[in-house]
Amino acid sequence: MMLSPKRFRPIVTFISNVQRRRFERLFRAIIDEGKQMNNSNGVNRYVQAVESLMKLFLLATTLGLLALYIFALPLGIELFLFENLSSEYSSQHLLSLSVLNIRVEVTLGQMFVSAILVYAACFILSWKTDTNLSLSMRNVLKKPLSLHLQSSLLFLPVLSSLTYLLVVGIHFIEETSGIPVGEPLLPVDPLMAYYALTVSPLVEEIIYRILPIGMFLAVRLLAIRGRRGIGEPPRERLKLFFLSFLSPKLAKRKIGLKTFSDSGVKGGIETDEWLMITFTSIIFGFSHYFSTSTWEIGKIVSSFIQGFLMAFAYLMYGAHAPIILHWFFNYYLYTYSLATFVHSWFQVISSLNEMLIWSSGFLGLTVAAYTGSKWLLNNAASIQTALLFSTKQRMRELVVKCNTLLSRFPRLVVSNKAITGATVGFLLLRLAIIGSPGPELGEKYFETGFVFDESYYVNAARKMFAGEAVNNEHPPLAKTLIMLGIALFGDNPIGWRIFPILTSIISMILIYYLTLILCGKKCASFSAALLFASDIMAFNVGQIGILDAPSMMFVLSGGILVLKGRSDIGGLLLGLAFLSKLSATFTAAGILLSWVLLENLRKKSDSTGLSKQTVFVGRVILVAFVTFLFGLWVYDATYNIFNKDPFQHLSYMYNYHRDLTYGNSNSVILPLEWINPFNPFPPIAFHIVTVTEVVNRLTRTYHPIAYYGIYSPLWWSIWVIMPVSLAETVYRVRKNGKHKVSVFSFPWIVTNYFTYVVLGYLMQRWVYPFYFYMTLPGLYIAMSDYLTRSRRLRIILAVLICVQLFWFFVWFPVKPKIVTDLLLSLGLPA
Repeated sequence: MMLSPKRFRPIVTFISNVQRRRFERLFRAIIDEGKQMNNSNGVNRYVQAVESLMKLFLLATTLGLLALYIFALPLGIELFLFENLSSEYSSQHLLSLSVLNIRVEVTLGQMFVSAILVYAACFILSWKTDTNLSLSMRNVLKKPLSLHLQSSLLFLPVLSSLTYLLVVGIHFIEETSGIPVGEPLLPVDPLMAYYALTVSPLVEEIIYRILPIGMFLAVRLLAIRGRRGIGEPPRERLKLFFLSFLSPKLAKRKIGLKTFSDSGVKGGIETDEWLMITFTSIIFGFSHYFSTSTWEIGKIVSSFIQGFLMAFAYLMYGAHAPIILHWFFNYYLYTYSLATFVHSWFQVISSLNEMLIWSSGFLGLTVAAYTGSKWLLNNAASIQTALLFSTKQRMRELVVKCNTLLSRFPRLVVSNKAITGATVGFLLLRLAIIGSPGPELGEKYFETGFVFDESYYVNAARKMFAGEAVNNEHPPLAKTLIMLGIALFGDNPIGWRIFPILTSIISMILIYYLTLILCGKKCASFSAALLFASDIMAFNVGQIGILDAPSMMFVLSGGILVLKGRSDIGGLLLGLAFLSKLSATFTAAGILLSWVLLENLRKKSDSTGLSKQTVFVGRVILVAFVTFLFGLWVYDATYNIFNKDPFQHLSYMYNYHRDLTYGNSNSVILPLEWINPFNPFPPIAFHIVTVTEVVNRLTRTYHPIAYYGIYSPLWWSIWVIMPVSLAETVYRVRKNGKHKVSVFSFPWIVTNYFTYVVLGYLMQRWVYPFYFYMTLPGLYIAMSDYLTRSRRLRIILAVLICVQLFWFFVWFPVKPKIVTDLLLSLGLPA
């Protein structure tokens, strides 16, 4: 079907008398400005003339592009529905969609027209939310030369052209420099390619801009509203929540925050909003490179700039703005290109379109550069003074802070010399035995020297280093740290174990600090850290190249920040813990539960407090989950697995672990056996080296290297700690608000230990005694706090520490000959 120019002749006659009078007033304003310009003299007269011409040309190109934008909508429908673009598909081709598990069949044409209607709605929304269009055009001509950002309908065509100019320029520079850019991955069939390009802006803007930035703003604005104590019914809060997604500007204005319209770009967009823009733009840039095989590395930069400007437009104008920008690059450019091939007479309009795009882009760039230079010249003196003052002031503050830190450091070390000495001692002890056991030289080098599950994770790190994705049932971060150790120190025990050792030492310090926050007693804090560091299971697990030690470090640091009210950083660290080991989710649940309990006990619980808690917990969960998914996506995209889809990877991990069930309970050590003082489980051999020698005709056997999975007698204290902490949480804390340790330790132990009780007994899942490792901080923090409340109780704590250290000495994994001789002479295991 041919598209005749006569068919569009009625469109030209739509201008009414009212609109004609508006244009008369508009051009009368131009003449008046020209008359005013005649009153100027010299250089100013010519500058004003150039500025007026630039304003006129900018307005003309903007209105021309806007008209072509509107014209592209019906043009696309004509091309898709009435032209024979494909020999295989037609607009009546059926698509099967799943909506809430309900299969719905629609045609390609219906989907295409629906997308066009959404784009038309975006233009209408842009027109409705702007000020009067004719007033905006008069302001362009009357006010000083600048890019008038207040009107989205006038600014978006300029921004689209400017972005197009930047993208083309970047691609040109990259290609001339030998950096490949690639091309989009589109269906071969023209009709399907057109359909994909039409639908993709809506999908991508929802995923990359509206959902992440909108959710961030919704949580942030609700939290600010809660802190200000604005009492509104739930319906109003729900309105604010949804308004944050559709129009960030209106949502911020609703609670009295500065917006772009009121305070400009500098005052209307907060620092954390700029960070969110940057974060989503980085994801958008890398997703183009990782998600398809046709885009090359050069596409990352241009996609980042496009994503940045789209996110910027979203915060300025609302959800319709980035959709229009994305629509320009996908639908609009392809529609005019396709129309040129279908209709020969359309070449003139297509050429006009290209000329307007380039003209608008260059004019926008010129105006931006001109106004920026003019502002700099007018404010050069004040800027120079401010910079000099700011630099001197910052240097002065930096010197004061350095002097303060240097003066406090000796006192800090002395005041905390116990934990400092213990930390250094355990670090040296761990480093002293880092090479034991080691691999055998020769052909078996890559098959020997492992302790326990190192055989899985070290080999996985080796293959990851070689570019192969393995062990995908577990998250990648801890294995990446092992891989980094191999890259830095070589494929040897130092490379395998250095990062688990460092994270274990950091965990010791974090437990000290966490206990200090909870109870404020250095004695209890040091005792908790010492008990954890000398727990033989914790020592062995943290000495070898497996997943648990990094997970512990991240979950402790995240927990500390959550307890201090730092939701975003705390959530980020908890997400890194999930990326190390999935079981960290149990610990995170305990941390959030303890925070909620502490908040309810610290202040009177009411609807406002409950709302704040909900927002805080939701924000932590959101940041943690996004961090986890992003890390999983980077891994999947790097190794090109699971279609670069983190949700597919997550589904694989869930299905894998769901099927790990035992048939016979005699083959597994169940959770209650871990803490049974009457029938302790036997030591589990992780790695044993046996030496047999004959001394005075007597044969004796000992183990210079013996890594066991073995309990500590202090594990049995859980039978006392749990009821005491529960009683204090329910009764004592409600009366006086003290003893935060119980409120923290009880949820920690419940979520980390009793989860495995459910998994092991009810779901018949495989569980292992070293899973108790994550329970230990809660157990030892509670024990240390309870036993430092009086002098008599401290005697019991001292005895328990001695028992722990003695047990640690007996079962220490690497023993010199003198120690084995001593243990054998005492009749102890050696």
